[in-house]
Amino acid sequence: MCPFPSPVTGLLVEAAPSRTRGTKAGPSAAPPRHLADLKFKVEPLQSAVAGTRSRGPGSTPTAGRPARYLAHTPVVSDMLPWDLAHAYRAEHGSTVGFVEPDLPQDYTFQPDRAPQGLRTRSFGPDKCDDGTPYSGCWPHPSEPRIWHLDDDFSQLRAAREYAQQGTSNAKVRIAHLDTGYSPTHLTCPQHLDTRNQRDFVDGGTQAYDRGAEGTMLNPGHGTATLALLAGGIINPAQYGFAEELGGAPFAEVLPLRISASVVLWRTSSFVQALEHLVRLPPADQVQIITMSMGGLASRAWADAVNRAYEAGIFIVTAAGNNMGNKTPRHLVYPARFGRVVAACGACYDSSPYNRRDNGTEMQGNYGPLPLMRHAMAAYTPNLPWAKMADAAQIDLDGAGTSSATPQVAAAAACYWRRHEKELQQLPAPWMRVEAVRRALFSTAGRSTIITDDEDHDLFFGHGLLRARAALEVPVPAPDQLQLTPADEVHFPIFNVLFREAPPSSLRGEGATRPAPDSVAIEMLTQELLQLTQQHHELEELLGDQLLYPAQLARPARNEFIERVLAMHESSQALRTYLKSRA
Repeated sequence: MCPFPSPVTGLLVEAAPSRTRGTKAGPSAAPPRHLADLKFKVEPLQSAVAGTRSRGPGSTPTAGRPARYLAHTPVVSDMLPWDLAHAYRAEHGSTVGFVEPDLPQDYTFQPDRAPQGLRTRSFGPDKCDDGTPYSGCWPHPSEPRIWHLDDDFSQLRAAREYAQQGTSNAKVRIAHLDTGYSPTHLTCPQHLDTRNQRDFVDGGTQAYDRGAEGTMLNPGHGTATLALLAGGIINPAQYGFAEELGGAPFAEVLPLRISASVVLWRTSSFVQALEHLVRLPPADQVQIITMSMGGLASRAWADAVNRAYEAGIFIVTAAGNNMGNKTPRHLVYPARFGRVVAACGACYDSSPYNRRDNGTEMQGNYGPLPLMRHAMAAYTPNLPWAKMADAAQIDLDGAGTSSATPQVAAAAACYWRRHEKELQQLPAPWMRVEAVRRALFSTAGRSTIITDDEDHDLFFGHGLLRARAALEVPVPAPDQLQLTPADEVHFPIFNVLFREAPPSSLRGEGATRPAPDSVAIEMLTQELLQLTQQHHELEELLGDQLLYPAQLARPARNEFIERVLAMHESSQALRTYLKSRA
């Protein structure tokens, strides 16, 4: 991931808690004094949710959530993103709570390979070109074929067939959050919910994949991941394969366009998409969300995930990618959240999708170990990849945890299709999520390459996807299911670095408010976590101490602070706070 792109022209603003009780009032839309030239326009983003007490069997208390607004402006500010957030909060006083910048997200994804001849002429021999349709840098079959559906791998072919046996006509609905879809591609799913589709990038009700062109933009990413999720029958002449490409072709898919490309999307688009989904009428509700992207920590994302989970929606998102372990390699958000299944990668030979000797090749993220308790692996790279440029073309070198994510979502859909009646009888919606997770996690397979238990857990979490085996797991009784704690943006290292009482003042650019209250500290914490996600050297310095900070030696703490102070994208607010701790 790259450092914060600047400038940022939007903020995600929470209404102060007192403003959410019995009133629709939110942040004032009047231009703030020091920011008047920006002319913010304030629009609703998330509705307020009242906290509830436990009532009846299976009920669980849920925390309330203040209303959240999107304050955006077409005018460019020269302030750093988090300084803009602190200044906005200072100007609006008691009317607002937590404020975070609406950051452009950067999801690491390797661009499509050029044709062999062009690659050789332009860049010299490609070390990954072994004369096959696959990437030779990673294990692959000896002949061109579509292998990941087989019983020795994901078992999705057998799972989708078994899920549709019998008299059940259960409708399974999956929300697909990506760059959109191509309605003309050969792999376009048969069952698309075009009535509820939305475009959260350009606005409107058509989630078409525009095929963004340019370096690293990877045109057609949404079309390709949708094909793996629920794609239809492909050309029989291709690779001797004449059946559906998708793991769950029976599912009804709701496409939501949240990104122009995998490296150009904003924090707010994911929030808007999940808000759209939880507000759908009962007949249109989805059971599964799949997103083959990820990004930086966001409190708004945590709230959106919590609401979807409590509504009974299973969420799987990509673990993330890195370039040869030279960019951050830990799980990205929202895959890092406990209520989200993180989709990691396993190769054709069941080895981890990560190698230290692979130069700058894209490979999958993993760890730290405690975060892998809600992770599992599906197969990538060298998977089918639908090409946006040709409505009938499918390559075999699809890569990234983007390819793994729709396989896990398809497996969840197969379980829903097979066990829909029992799932609907569970007394609390979140129990449906936990039942599906238990089935997938408990039947996950083991790699034949990695024999050490800790290494296996580190790379694969619960293990390798075995979709057909998961269908044999009955829906548990309610008392056997345990609620996963609510997600939040958590960065324990902050409390260890700054154990003393907070300083007497915090003055970012334009800030007029004295003393960092608890909300200001939470804002600084999220910024520091985001910096750690973006900088490989910070991540390596912390290692697993990211989650066990008490064990971090003082020299490492001091070096961490010095490195953050030296970063040009660190806000003035954070610098002031860090210097006060020196």
